[in-house]
Amino acid sequence: MRSSAAPFAALPHLALPLAAMLQMGCGSDSSDSDTNTNTSNATSTGAPATNATGATGATHSTGSQTGSTGDGSGVSYAADVAPIFEERCTHCHHQNATAIPNIADPFDPTNGLIVFANTWHEGHPETPEMNVVPGDPANSFLIQKISDPALTAGDPMPWSPDRVTEQQAADLRQWITDGAMNDAFYASNIQRIFGTPGLLGNPGGKCSYCHFDGGVEPNLGDPFDPENGVVNVAATTEGWTRVIPGDPDNSLLIVRVEATETTEAGDPMPKVYPTLTPAEIDTVTQWILDGAQNN
Repeated sequence: MRSSAAPFAALPHLALPLAAMLQMGCGSDSSDSDTNTNTSNATSTGAPATNATGATGATHSTGSQTGSTGDGSGVSYAADVAPIFEERCTHCHHQNATAIPNIADPFDPTNGLIVFANTWHEGHPETPEMNVVPGDPANSFLIQKISDPALTAGDPMPWSPDRVTEQQAADLRQWITDGAMNDAFYASNIQRIFGTPGLLGNPGGKCSYCHFDGGVEPNLGDPFDPENGVVNVAATTEGWTRVIPGDPDNSLLIVRVEATETTEAGDPMPKVYPTLTPAEIDTVTQWILDGAQNN
């Protein structure tokens, strides 16, 4: 949930009621960047509505919730919401990625979600000022970010880039075959595939939104980093080297970007995150409506 200027910024208020949102269906997570699982990507639409009491928020039936708090009126962060964040968001949104919200700890007072400024709002004043406003999902940017595919302030979340094209795969192979050098071919062909850290889409590329210095290993913002880049650096997947100059077939980078399914070498890359299901969006919305508690 990040941009070149403002990582988790706001987008326009949605006009559709929650009922429409719940008819639509954001990403998955892994603890190891070299062993992530690929899934399909989709995007949802919708918006919070006014609840039965007339307060701004979302309409929900308690029957659709897990009711982990035991009172039948709300959801538990630990039991219901945290697993959604862990599966869909925290692969990129963690405490080490300081330029984006720390969804691994949404209660972090320095960079979390709860009553934390939406950094997209400055450039998009029509959007909510806060990422999460307890009790007010309609004015919480998080809900829009995970449910509206027509964003004007950043991309829908979770972000899922397209797989590399045949030409891009061929360029990566050629670059490695030629020695994986920091040369003109890298600058004109490969760097645009890896992307610019912090940017989505063009010119953000397909890798460095997650794989940057301080983010998820490896650092594809600088693939020549001898400790956390890819060239001649051992992968966390045992027995593999990320890039072996002159040997694309045994370079994990090539194996992963050309893969169509999970193998012993890991999962296909770039990683694709599915959208939240209607039930998951409902759960997050209800959690906010209940006060976004750490319960």
